[in-house]
Amino acid sequence: MKKQKLKPSGEQYHDFSIFSISTTLADYMLAFHLNNLFGLKLARQADLPVYLSGEQALLFSLYYFMDDLHSEFHLIQDISSSDQMMNSYLYILKGYFPEPELEKIVDNIGKLNDIFSVNHVDPGRSHSNKSKVAKTTELINTILTDLEYHMIELGRLRDEAKIKLKPAPYKPVRKLYN
Repeated sequence: MKKQKLKPSGEQYHDFSIFSISTTLADYMLAFHLNNLFGLKLARQADLPVYLSGEQALLFSLYYFMDDLHSEFHLIQDISSSDQMMNSYLYILKGYFPEPELEKIVDNIGKLNDIFSVNHVDPGRSHSNKSKVAKTTELINTILTDLEYHMIELGRLRDEAKIKLKPAPYKPVRKLYN
């Protein structure tokens, strides 16, 4: 039987808004600035392993926050190649955000010091297979797929770590009358 390769489709990620950010800031500093700018509480999570075409997993740093409206915010950086002078990040928003709010996010992030570019990325667009944009889209789709599995695993580990109360031993009710 021939091996089949899973190719995630960008169409399944219609509720994500993705921004690519280029900066010289470290991941914790960018998370700090985003927290101050948008009133978030991005917190460092376990590194996100991303599996590209059956190779060894690449590790990505992951910052995560969920607000009261159940919108999710992810800040992701490839930490496997740490010798770069310029850092590239993906800022992923999950949930509904109107177009003017997305434009406001791009403008506000662009005003931060040491931010060189902020771009809105659309992984749902179709591209030719050999273009650099198509490879970037494939990487983003792979990251989004692995991110969903990783967040499920983190939720499972968080639930296991909660204190579980033992039920009280059963005592029969004593009758007060005969």
